[in-house]
Amino acid sequence: MKKKILIIDDDAELCEELADALAGEGHQVQTACDGVSGLRLAISGKYDVIVLDFKMPGMTGDEVLRAMGTKPDRPKIFFITGRPEIEKFVIDENLSGLVDVVMGKPFDIDIFLEKIKTI
Repeated sequence: MKKKILIIDDDAELCEELADALAGEGHQVQTACDGVSGLRLAISGKYDVIVLDFKMPGMTGDEVLRAMGTKPDRPKIFFITGRPEIEKFVIDENLSGLVDVVMGKPFDIDIFLEKIKTI
């Protein structure tokens, strides 16, 4: 199934790489390079998946998540970060109910694409 995906990450090079890979799989992709812009897009658009970095200018990924709320039609959240022990962080920060997939950076693009297919 082709998805509408929003990537929110301050690493422009990574955004471009992920967007190209996802578009190559037939997905419709938009990007934002900071949390504030990403939140605006997330709220105004209808996305199937949001790929969200943790550490960004303006708003961190967890702040974006909390601002989005828990509406029943909320998109799936694919949380990416270079932060060590990311699974523990998600649990410690009470984000488990808001995050569908967690992946640490750096990661293999093929594994990323496979995980996108599963959510």
